[in-house]
Amino acid sequence: MAQHHVQVSVSRENFFNNIHCLRRLVAPSKLCVVMKANAYGHGLAALAPVAVEAGADILGICTNPEAETIRRLGLEIPLLRLRMALEAEMEESVRELDIQEQVGSREAADYLSAAGERRGRPVDVHLDIDMGMGRSGFFPEQIETIRQVMRLPGLRIAGVMSHFPMADASDLEPTAAQIERMERFCAELALPGDVLVHTHNSAATVRVTAKRRAMVRVGAACYGVRTSRDFENPAELKPVMSFRTWVAQLRDVPKGRTVGYGSLFTTARDSKIASLPVGFGEGYPRALFNKGIVLIHGKRCPVIGRVSLNVLTIDVTDIEDEVRLGDEVVLIGSQGSQEISFEEMADKFSSVHTEINLMAGSLNTISYA
Repeated sequence: MAQHHVQVSVSRENFFNNIHCLRRLVAPSKLCVVMKANAYGHGLAALAPVAVEAGADILGICTNPEAETIRRLGLEIPLLRLRMALEAEMEESVRELDIQEQVGSREAADYLSAAGERRGRPVDVHLDIDMGMGRSGFFPEQIETIRQVMRLPGLRIAGVMSHFPMADASDLEPTAAQIERMERFCAELALPGDVLVHTHNSAATVRVTAKRRAMVRVGAACYGVRTSRDFENPAELKPVMSFRTWVAQLRDVPKGRTVGYGSLFTTARDSKIASLPVGFGEGYPRALFNKGIVLIHGKRCPVIGRVSLNVLTIDVTDIEDEVRLGDEVVLIGSQGSQEISFEEMADKFSSVHTEINLMAGSLNTISYA
């Protein structure tokens, strides 16, 4: 049956155009389109073919089921795992999925080399160098160990990679310093010409484009969003997902009444309150109680009271046009001349767009256009 109370829409056209724009921006560098976590909640099976058609050179994933989904679609595009892997994952990949693995330890390198020798074909790997992210990888001072790994018989060094922890911050000096350190390190390592060096995430790709290397890894920008509001995406990049519902009940609430669990909101005046059939069970963040903003009749209205599992309350007192049952309410997206972005709402509870994308996309039926 149809899902009547909420609509999560994903635009294949915007996704295609965003990738095409980024493809032009970074050429001749290769483009890795990051599609981990079910394409950031947008739907991997629906969007992977679009990414390939739009010009992706590699798809970035994390799990074996993600790789299996892509392979079952008949897509032979290279896949890069964007985290370290468990032995069971590596073994299955070597046998069935042919994922290019991220290697940041001697143990992982030895395991994959042995697996490559057993199957009679080297495993493609990308060496993970920790230039400041601090969560995985070889340290640059382990260069002799890295050279030993590069000589292992069961590996083919497809790439050398790092990741920037502050490329989306207002101050780009730490990122510039990491770029310089990576350049010196790669020069000292004397890499063969066919090894892809890649460091740039979405923020670095759009902010320090000229410093990119042979490939960039772009997630957020492909979906038309940012991990921070300290910078702007190119105007050509458009949000891919929107999130909306409809007014289910209207009440005239007297001054001094409380609203929602915990009685965290008290009406300061006689108010018109609309109840929406959406809550954190549909992916609207519970943390947005008394903080969220929605659009109705092209006007911004505040979320009031606790966000319940399946109900959200908003104050529509100041809306000039009469609000009626069934009126559209935009939770994330555009209405009239107004827009509420994933970034704006995520900032209100110290999160990132991905958290809302994932919840909205995983808890609802997605409508693709």
